[in-house]
This record gives sequence, structure tokens and C-alpha cells, in this order.
Amino acid sequence: VEQPAPTSSGPPRPAPPSAAPRLRRPAGEEPAVRQTSVAAAAAAQLTASIRDGRFRQQEVAREAVARLRQWPTDIEEWTAVVLRLGRERLWQEAVAILEDVDRQGLVPNGDFWSAIISACEKGSRWEAALSLLREGQRTGHKMDVAALSAAVSACGKARR
Repeated sequence: VEQPAPTSSGPPRPAPPSAAPRLRRPAGEEPAVRQTSVAAAAAAQLTASIRDGRFRQQEVAREAVARLRQWPTDIEEWTAVVLRLGRERLWQEAVAILEDVDRQGLVPNGDFWSAIISACEKGSRWEAALSLLREGQRTGHKMDVAALSAAVSACGKARR
């Protein structure tokens, strides 16, 4: 039994990948590296090494951040690293990233401030959380609910 041939009444199909034009990069130019994957790989290595017990947390955190310093990094990538450090309760390493952000001339956004204050909250460092909250406000950044909530939570955990 033969099937009837499909009609061309449906939407047009995209060209197969082999038919797509190939773009060449200029000689000597490196391929674009997706920076998020660099941050994700460094953060994943950090977590895996900590869980495996191969290194002390601080050594692994410093190694992961050192790897990130080798590539141009944007604020979203640093935010991802700060979030991961916060989850691992490495608040000092998270706060140290603020210097990297300043050195690179990046402007912290609301997500970054929330992540870094949250890292202090998870590390039970209410003083650092409030200090960062003040610093963010001093630089003209309007703190969002997540940043304020993390600072309040840090104080609550310390019964302050």
C-alpha cells in the first residue's frame, strides 16, 4: 500500500545544515569562547572537588577563580560564581570577587549584589552582609527584594 505524497501546503522547512553558508573567521582570530561555559566549568570543578574531598574549600575556590581571571568575564559570569561560592558557604571568596569586578571595570547589577549578600548570609556573616548592602546603596544601586531579604536573614540568623 503506497502512502500519498505530502503536499506543500505546510510551512516552509528550513534548509538542511549542509546547505547553510559557512562563516570563516579571519586568520589568527581565535574562535569565540562562550564565557558562561567557562564560569560554569569553573564552578562545577569547585563543587566537585569540594564534594570529593580532594582539596580544602579555599584552595579549590582560589583555583576556580584564578581560572576565570584568565578570560574576560562579564558580570553575569561573576554572579554565577558568587552564587556557587555562596552555596558552598565560601563567603570570603565570594566577597573577594568584588575586587575582580572593580578591577575589570564592571558595574555590579542587582543579581550580583543579591548573590554576594546571600553568600554572606549563608556564611552567617551578618556584618559583611550589611556592609555590602550599604556599599551597594552608596554606589547608587537600588537594592532589590532578594538583596534586602538576604541581609535581613543574615541578621536574623545572628539574632541581631
